[in-house]
Amino acid sequence: MIQTGGGKDTITASTGGDTIQTGGGADNISVKDHSVADRFVCAATSDSPNTNAGHDTITGFQASSTVRDVLDFSKLLPQPPGGLAIQGSVSSGIKIAADSTAWLYSGGNALVYVNDTASALATSNASLMEITLPDVSSGLLASDFIA
Repeated sequence: MIQTGGGKDTITASTGGDTIQTGGGADNISVKDHSVADRFVCAATSDSPNTNAGHDTITGFQASSTVRDVLDFSKLLPQPPGGLAIQGSVSSGIKIAADSTAWLYSGGNALVYVNDTASALATSNASLMEITLPDVSSGLLASDFIA
């Protein structure tokens, strides 16, 4: 397992088959050109807060090929009571439902949001987790997430 620290870390993992657990601090993770799926584990909303300077970026995330990476949010709202729901792809201006994960395609990137609160929140709300997936403009499926 690769573990990022509490600061702004840069990780490059090019072969695949890795489990990478993020920490707080706007991590920049590159997994370009890997041939085996990677798993990205987030244990707290504070690991990648929805702020300009705080969210993580995962470059090279595979979402539309035979290699499908996975974002694992199961530690955020463990079962029971039931885990996070997958809200799926949303349009700009749509709120992220309580206890759910959703994604928005914008500018050629996917913006993945996690809401582990009891209320629906706008995508601009700092209480959400955000992860940016550069160059992922389509192809995310519920199977790309462990919620």
